[in-house]
Amino acid sequence: MTKATAIFTAVILAFLQGCQKDASVSQSLLPTATVEIPHGISKPDPFPGFEIVDHNTKDTYGCVGHVHNTRGEFIGSGVLIGPSTVLTAGHVIDGDTLQYFITGDKTYIIEKIILHPTYKTGEEVKDDIGILILSDPCDEPPARMIQSGSELTQRERLTTVGYSKQIKKISKPGTFWYYGTVEEEPQYMKFLPINGHVWFGDSGGAVFEEGGNLAGIISSITIIDMTAVDQSAARVDKYYQWILDTIQNEGCSLE
Repeated sequence: MTKATAIFTAVILAFLQGCQKDASVSQSLLPTATVEIPHGISKPDPFPGFEIVDHNTKDTYGCVGHVHNTRGEFIGSGVLIGPSTVLTAGHVIDGDTLQYFITGDKTYIIEKIILHPTYKTGEEVKDDIGILILSDPCDEPPARMIQSGSELTQRERLTTVGYSKQIKKISKPGTFWYYGTVEEEPQYMKFLPINGHVWFGDSGGAVFEEGGNLAGIISSITIIDMTAVDQSAARVDKYYQWILDTIQNEGCSLE
């Protein structure tokens, strides 16, 4: 296999990983820290670079929840940006019938699903972002979105918040930092993994800049030779006007 073929294969693999739906499993089946197993072999932390949010942890990111379909299956993550409005990745809501957004131990019915009008999947992923309209306002305070790329500084530290196997996790300081955008994908921000990477289920989750404002919606991961080399997130500043116009048309607001 040539180097070019290997990279191409990795990109396709990353896309397929980003699109895979995450099945619901018992949290008790997944370890949340390094544990010892027989013969002195150490089982590694399944979420390196992250803090796990559980009943013993205060959740300061209640705006980030998880999305389920009509069969009750966990599909991915979502970020509350208004009392009744959730941002998520386009591929999370494409091709499935969603019914619930869950956060803060409360369940909210999804009333409407809106994909970006030029969203595209296949060999090329384009405008991987969508909006969920809830039937009732959510109790959690919404995230504030950045409105301009000037609010992002290259090499600043980022915080990601999302779910894997229904386990909420928040990246530790220094796990991710902002690299920038590439010419071929100006609508996406690239953040480089230092001590960990996003997993299945994180798609649709949040990327916060150092000021605590929502900068991106997690889209995909690129893997080469079984190593995560970059992550991609849809830049909310690039979609801000579309988001604003869309939710206003639905009779919703950011306040």
